[in-house]
Amino acid sequence: MKPLIQRMAAFMMSCVLLLSLAGCGEPDLSPVSVSEPASSASSSRPVSSEPLPEYPSSEEELDTTPSSKLEELVSSIQETNQSSKETSSQASSSEAASAPASSQESSSAPASSEELPPPSSSEPEVSSEISSESSEPEELPEPDAHEMKAVWLSFLEFQAFKGSSESGFQSKIDTIFDTIQAKGLNTVIVQVRPHGDSFYPSAYYPWSKCISGTMGVAVDYDPLEMMVEAAHRRGLQIHAWINPYRTMTDEEFATVDSSYPVKEWYEAPNREDYMVKVGTDSRWWLQPGNPEVQQLIINGATEIAQNYSVDGIHLDDYFYGTQVSAYGDSPAQAKENTSALVRGLYNGIKSVNGRVQFGISPAGGIAKNGLPSSDQGYLSTDLARWCSEPGYLDYVMPQIYWEYNHATQPFLSTMTKWSELVTAPGVQLYIGLAPYKLSAGEIEAQVEDIAANASVSGYCLFRYDHIGGLSLE
Repeated sequence: MKPLIQRMAAFMMSCVLLLSLAGCGEPDLSPVSVSEPASSASSSRPVSSEPLPEYPSSEEELDTTPSSKLEELVSSIQETNQSSKETSSQASSSEAASAPASSQESSSAPASSEELPPPSSSEPEVSSEISSESSEPEELPEPDAHEMKAVWLSFLEFQAFKGSSESGFQSKIDTIFDTIQAKGLNTVIVQVRPHGDSFYPSAYYPWSKCISGTMGVAVDYDPLEMMVEAAHRRGLQIHAWINPYRTMTDEEFATVDSSYPVKEWYEAPNREDYMVKVGTDSRWWLQPGNPEVQQLIINGATEIAQNYSVDGIHLDDYFYGTQVSAYGDSPAQAKENTSALVRGLYNGIKSVNGRVQFGISPAGGIAKNGLPSSDQGYLSTDLARWCSEPGYLDYVMPQIYWEYNHATQPFLSTMTKWSELVTAPGVQLYIGLAPYKLSAGEIEAQVEDIAANASVSGYCLFRYDHIGGLSLE
């Protein structure tokens, strides 16, 4: 008994020696949490010059390896006291098993079984640094547990914003968001990248002419930050809407600085590797199969999720702009390119802020075989896959822009077919509606049918300029 007591006393003295020599107590092995949004920076915030890290392609584990100083001390104790070695090993194993999981594991997103092609080393990376300007994250309104009641605010509405001062922009946004709130809506989906540009200071995309009046010319305030704050002050959710592939005209590229990747690619001798003209469109469209292009789009979306307290990142129905042969791709390649981008966007967004929702609003047509029309057309989507397998979407919002008695896409049966496609756990179905082309009475009836359908979690109206005559409460 006495030798055992002596060994225990020796072990306790060794622990005291270990702690005294190690310095400041136990090291903090907890990772920076990204389950809550970083606080928004002030409107005068400069764009960080630090490169942004790429989104993780696999789950990351904590590094619990002790420092070299601690290793030497532990080794010394182990040499003199074998029983202490066993006790220490057991304690270390227990600590590792209870260590906090990585941010990828802590999000609700299941890990994808496929990975995006590795990004080009020349591309900037997505920053994992969390803003330190405020120790308290902004309190966000809780999303409606059942029904989204949303409206799209598109670049077409922003035509009236060109060249606005900060106070002028604030006044216009306040008026718009007051109207949205008064209509009983709870979400605004605001376009922040219509043409390879940006409604906020970005490390990746030039300023939009929708804000300053000239493509590539900056303003001295942050429109997206102002919109996020204005939405949350009214209890509205806000989703940032981006168009991934469509960019600028030749005239618009002329005013953009060459430091941006899209301008660099436009000026490159191998421009066709990065962008193409499609059909009669005067705009250049990015090459969906180029890994550098995909990484730029992912970086741009992740930049928003990292720097702004948005509630979602949103894509519309523009993928391939015309027949895939114009891009030099086969139909199978095109579909896989689009799936790789969607998967990469989902993983990238979740890697920096797991609470941000990622959703797509595709064309709403359903073919005779029961599959989305865009899955079989030149748009090259794979919605049947994205809606049934985890790791692609948080929500899908098909644009069912037809009346009840439409000859091929009657509203109710088309909505039912979409509800049958959405089977992946956690993926919500919302319906895009068209007050710009249907009567107020028809839209109001569709809203009522959506509310009565347990398989559908809400709707979105296209677009803000056309909701004035609707009675939605």
